[in-house]
Amino acid sequence: MTPETFGATRNETNNPREIGRRQFLATATTGLTLGFFLPTFTRFGTAAAATETQVNTWLQIGSDESITLTIGSSEMGQGSFSGIAQLLSEDLMVRYERVEGVQGGPTLASPAPVGTAINTVGSGVTRSNYWRMRDAAAIAREMLVQAAMNRIGDPARANYAVADGVITHTPSGAALTYGQVAADAAALTAPASAPLVPDSQFRVIGKTVARLDIPDKVDGSAEYGLDIRLPNMVYAVIKHCPSLGGTLASTPPTPSGMIAVVPTKVVAGLGRGAEAVGNVNAVAVVGSNTWDAWQAAKQLKVSWKLPANAAKMNSAQFLADAQALVGWGAIPYVAGGANGAGTLYTVEGSASVAEPAINAALTIVEATYSLPYAAHGPMEVLNCTVDYVPGVKCDVYAPTQSAKSVLSLAVTLTGLPASKVAVHTTYLGGGLGRKAELDFVSQAVQVAMVLGQPVKLMWPREEDFTHDQYRP
Repeated sequence: MTPETFGATRNETNNPREIGRRQFLATATTGLTLGFFLPTFTRFGTAAAATETQVNTWLQIGSDESITLTIGSSEMGQGSFSGIAQLLSEDLMVRYERVEGVQGGPTLASPAPVGTAINTVGSGVTRSNYWRMRDAAAIAREMLVQAAMNRIGDPARANYAVADGVITHTPSGAALTYGQVAADAAALTAPASAPLVPDSQFRVIGKTVARLDIPDKVDGSAEYGLDIRLPNMVYAVIKHCPSLGGTLASTPPTPSGMIAVVPTKVVAGLGRGAEAVGNVNAVAVVGSNTWDAWQAAKQLKVSWKLPANAAKMNSAQFLADAQALVGWGAIPYVAGGANGAGTLYTVEGSASVAEPAINAALTIVEATYSLPYAAHGPMEVLNCTVDYVPGVKCDVYAPTQSAKSVLSLAVTLTGLPASKVAVHTTYLGGGLGRKAELDFVSQAVQVAMVLGQPVKLMWPREEDFTHDQYRP
C-alpha cells in the first residue's frame, strides 16, 4: 500500500460511525488488544436502541506476529468467521491467511466486555458489522503505525507505508513489524477515527477467499454440539407429547437398562402458542449411550393429557383457517397474535393504477398460493450438553445462535451467578433460526439438574419435525 491510501474515508452521512461507544483495552505483555462496541440485535435482526450496546468482536496482535480475532457471532456454515476476518484484514492491511478466528463467549454485563457473543440471526453478521469492523481495524492499524513513528522519530505520517503488517519508513527504508511495535501501541490512546482503504484498492473485500472453518470440517477436527464428550457423561433423548399443548399425565417407569426418565417443562420466556409456561410437555429418557436411549424412548409408553382442541391441530384445519382469514382481509402471519388487515404489495407503480388495468383485461387469471408451516430442519439435530454441579458450576455446550440468552436461561434455572455459568458455543451444523430458540437447552439443563452429572440431550429427527418452532 502507498501513503496515498490513508487519504480515503467513507461517507459519514450514509454510514454513521458511533465512535463514542468504542472501548480500547491495552495489555503490554501480549501486544495490542483492541475492543469496540456493536449494537445488540433482536432475533429478527433489528438494531436495538443505541444505549443498549454490546461488544461483538476484539482483536489481539501479539509480539509473535499472531493476529487473533475473537468473533461474537455463531458459525453455522454461513461463513461469518471468514467474512468478519476479511473485513479485518483489509483495513488492518495484513494477509487474510494470517488471521485466526476464535469463538467469543457471552456475558450478562451491559455494556459487555470485549469478545462476547451476540445473537446470530437475520442474515445480518456482515451487514451489521461491515463499517464498525473496518473502522476498528483501521484504528488498530494507525495505533501500530504511530508506535512505529515514535520509535523511528519521523512524525510525518506520509513518510510511512504499510503492507502485510510491516510498517516501512520510506525515506530510510527502516521497517518494523506489527509484532515489534504491538506493546508500544497498546500504551497509546486510540484515535477517534482512521482513514479506510479505498474501494479501488481492495485486496480482500469482495474477493473469494478460503473459508476459515473449512479445514477443520474437512479433516474431522471441527467440534459440533453432537461431538461433545465429557467424563462420566450420560445420554438423554427427548420424547414430547404427540400434540402441541399436551401435558404429562404421569411419569412412566424407567425402562430396563436405562438410568432415568426425567420430565421437562416449558420454562418462562420459552412459551409458544399452546406450549404454555409450566406445561410438562416432554420426558427425557436417559441411558449410557444415545442409541439405547433413543430406542427406549421410541418404545416408551407415556400417558399424556391432550388439549381440548387437539383434533384441530392438523394441516387441513390450518389451511381452512387461513383461507377463512384471507376471506375477510387478514393475514395469519403471527401465531396467536393480533393480525391486521391484509396488505397489497406492488413491485412497481401503485394499486390504484394496477387494479383498473387488471379489471379491464379480457382475461383475468387469479391464483392463491399457500405454503404450509414448515420445520427448519437443520442438518444437525437439536442437542445440548450440560455439566452441572449444584452450587458450583453449570457448563453448557451448545450449537446455539443465542449464546447470551443461553447464559441468562442457565442462570435463571440453576440459581447460580453468571460467574459460575460457562457457555461454550460449538460449530452449528446449520441453524436457520431454529437454534436461536432455547427449548432444547432448557431441557438439557433441567435433566442435568436432576441427575447431577454431565448429560448430552438430543432430539431425534421425528421430534425435531413435529415440535419445531414452526415458520410460515
